[in-house]
Amino acid sequence: EEQRSQISKIQNDLRQKHTEVMGKMQAEMLQMREMFASNNSDEAALSTIFKKMTDLRQEMFDQLLSTQKQVNAVLTDEQRELLKGK
Repeated sequence: EEQRSQISKIQNDLRQKHTEVMGKMQAEMLQMREMFASNNSDEAALSTIFKKMTDLRQEMFDQLLSTQKQVNAVLTDEQRELLKGK
């Protein structure tokens, strides 16, 4: 039960972090859409926005990897082996 609680907390923390990052990504997307809609094709600004979005995606991926490590640390060797088989 304690193990499930720990894993649940780790997963909830990831969801919260991803929600925050996704909000930032949506703000960047909106800014990009507005630039396109206004026929503002400032390529440097668009590239900067795209780079921010790429960095945010990388941040989400890194958070996912960190979460997986945390969950693995909570699991027993036998449980990790069972998950490998799936």
